[in-house]
Order: sequence, then C-alpha cells, then structure tokens
Amino acid sequence: INPKKIQVIYNPIDYLKIQKFVSKKNNVSWMFKNKTTFITISRLDHQKHLDILIRSFIKKPLQNSILIIIGKGPERERLLQIINKNNISHRVFLLGEQKNVFPYLKFANYFIFTSIAEGFPNALIEAMACGLPIITSDFKTGAREIINPQLTYEENIPYPYYGPNGVLLGVHTFADDITKVAITKLKQKKTIINKFNITHISQQWIDLIDQKI
Repeated sequence: INPKKIQVIYNPIDYLKIQKFVSKKNNVSWMFKNKTTFITISRLDHQKHLDILIRSFIKKPLQNSILIIIGKGPERERLLQIINKNNISHRVFLLGEQKNVFPYLKFANYFIFTSIAEGFPNALIEAMACGLPIITSDFKTGAREIINPQLTYEENIPYPYYGPNGVLLGVHTFADDITKVAITKLKQKKTIINKFNITHISQQWIDLIDQKI
C-alpha cells in the first residue's frame, strides 16, 4: 500500500460529555482527602504490568502516596496477593469496575499507566480531559502523541522523558525509572485535547469520505 494513501484518524473523546460526568454528584471525595493520589484505569491482565505498578508504590517518590486501580480481570487475585505481601493494602486499592470513572479522575492528582502494548490508549486522553498529568510507559502507539505531540516514534529518548502533558518511562525499565521522576515537574497543559475531541475527529471522517466520493 502506498503510504501516501494512509491517513491516521484517532479514537475520539466527547469532551463536553466527560465534563458532565465529572460534575455529577458523587461520594468519592473522602478517599482523596489530604492524600497524593495516583490512579489508573485498566483491565487486570498481564499486558498492563500492574504487578510492576503496585510494587513501585514501595519506592520513592511514590511511597507516601496512594494508588487507586479501577478495572476487572483475571489478575485480580494475584495483584491482591502482591498488595498483601508488601503490606500496602492501606495504600493500594482495587476498586473493580466502576460505572462512572470520572469523579475518581476529578479528585486524583496523577494518572499512571504501565502497559506494555496498546492499540490506542483512550484512558490516557480521558485522564488528560480531566486535567491530570500523566505518567506512562512508552509503548509508543499513542503515548508519545499524548505526552508530547512533537516527539516522533523513531526518536531515541532518555527516561524519564518530560513532555507538556506528563512523563514517559521505559516499558521494561518502568520500576527503575519511576524512582527518578520528579513529581513536582509533572504538568498538564491540555495542549492537544482538541486533537482528540469528537467534533474534530468527526470532521476528519467527513473530509475523508468526501475525498473518496
């Protein structure tokens, strides 16, 4: 296939709808009171490397914070064993599947993601839509476009790599890289939220179809 005939159109998010979900009344704020909170939304399976994420919470700079994991999957019992073995059940919480994840994103401080492979990570752009700085493994099929749109897929980078929307860590060196992260340097500029908004993505599809007719 001629590469000139290939066009990338990203998965969309409905930014206005997300803001409505964020603003719905909820009773989750007590979980986050006076705590630095990291959150992830993920299937609980091997591809997501959640065991590494959980073990990272006994290391600096995460050892004085809490982690909320939303999602379900076959790894739940094994992850619970890791939590209990490391005596961090008071700091790492498996909340299972939640109908509305956005109130949790609203009150958290950072979104953290350890996946080794993705198609395109909707969870990251949903977190960005809620204003969260992102800490993510550099799985390269979406992570780079979100953390720094100017960063190419081929470019070699040192880890941690700080961008305008968070930080990239190595896929296979995440546990070591996280110890080097300066949390105070993390930021979120929402510099590309419109790039993924449904109005922009819909127009791209319309333009593409019009070209073919």
